[in-house]
Amino acid sequence: MNNYNDALKEIARLDETSRHYDIAIPGGGKMRWRRFGAGEPLVLIHGGHGSWLHWARNIEQLAQHYTVWVPDLPGFGESDEARGDAPMDALLDAAVLALDQLVGAQVPVDIVGFSFGTLVTMQLAVRRPVRRLALLGVAGHGGARRPFPAMVNWRLVEGVIERRDALTRNMKDFMLYDAAVADPLAIAVYELSCVATRFRSKDIALTASLRPMLEKLRDVPVLAIWGDQDVTLADPGAMARQISAGLPNTHWYGVPGSGHWVQYESAREINHALLGWLANGALPRELIDLTRLI
Repeated sequence: MNNYNDALKEIARLDETSRHYDIAIPGGGKMRWRRFGAGEPLVLIHGGHGSWLHWARNIEQLAQHYTVWVPDLPGFGESDEARGDAPMDALLDAAVLALDQLVGAQVPVDIVGFSFGTLVTMQLAVRRPVRRLALLGVAGHGGARRPFPAMVNWRLVEGVIERRDALTRNMKDFMLYDAAVADPLAIAVYELSCVATRFRSKDIALTASLRPMLEKLRDVPVLAIWGDQDVTLADPGAMARQISAGLPNTHWYGVPGSGHWVQYESAREINHALLGWLANGALPRELIDLTRLI
């Protein structure tokens, strides 16, 4: 696509292939879900400052094999905020109740989470039946990050074009490794998602909660993937070895030459890896086994 308007048309086309479900959440309001495809249930959970659009380059391929359920988490996208004294608990309560209504409380699902959504994914897996999990751009590791430029406060920028330029700079610095991947679709997805975000996820994503959560899920098969150039983690190999110790059901891989938003930047590799993992637990041979990286 050549420009921003073409990207908006592509988003509209993708949306038209879905069916919308608005599920009531505790305290009032609704949580918006989209359903694509047919088959066993697969849930995709977006990241912070995200929406269902974080999966724009993955949905159609996955929906050829699964019924793909993609929410806007409460406080993101087209979903209302969940009310409660503890925002994360309220978000999780709403997500569990909605998912149970959509697929059935006792029906196991596969879940793929991205960034902050990996923490949501693991919490969902503690609360309801799951089959396999995949975690992309995994948050909650509590380790050092790579140096990257300070983010622009785009909320203080006046003018639509100027705001888009600021968001594009942030996306290139934080989300992607190869600036050439910042095409009009990526820019549109990032802008629409950021502008619609009302939930503060950053502090939650920066906690060291990953290892304790995985210990609760030690019997669940987990595929975890970082881009090897992800700015949210300084040393993926060392972190993978540290967190995976004693957890044989958790498998850690890296995508060469990819940044944080790995399912967009390396969509072909991620789609292939996910389809193999979800189908029969196949590990992605074309990716880097981070536990063996020296």
